[in-house]
Amino acid sequence: MSTQRAIGFILFGLIIGLFEATTATFLPQPWTYFHPVLPILICLIVLERPTEAVVLGLSGGLAIDLLSTDSVTYAVARFFLLALGAAFAARHLLTNYSLYAAVAMAALSRLFDWLWLGVLQSALFLFQAPVRLAEPWSVEWKIALWDAALVGTVFVFTAFIFKRFVAPRFSSGRR
Repeated sequence: MSTQRAIGFILFGLIIGLFEATTATFLPQPWTYFHPVLPILICLIVLERPTEAVVLGLSGGLAIDLLSTDSVTYAVARFFLLALGAAFAARHLLTNYSLYAAVAMAALSRLFDWLWLGVLQSALFLFQAPVRLAEPWSVEWKIALWDAALVGTVFVFTAFIFKRFVAPRFSSGRR
């Protein structure tokens, strides 16, 4: 990855991390569930850009940790590990890059993100620091729906605009 490309992804990660840490808390109800760092990270992995996904996850997590008004959630480590895990799954476990696989990867990543926050919340509770890091599942599934919608939309637009993930047509002759 070139230096200019890396700087671009660092800045993009900082911008979406800034949005997720600050602006998303002041938006009206359906938009408060939009957390863009994780689905964009998954989109980059589906588009076979795992290095860019790790860079975006690190910079977005740094912005969330530094600018969040809530408790520290160690988003740098969280997004780094999620990017590595999703890149490993995409490379070694997925048989193809389909819309269903991309949406399933987004949903599983959101589930692992929720589990990370739940474990961190439980660990802090053991040290007599009762903070709420993980949203209840009644809220988290709405966030997962936004993730699935964003990843699905990016996948479909990528398939139509850039002709990626499209199966070649059969010839008109006999098969």
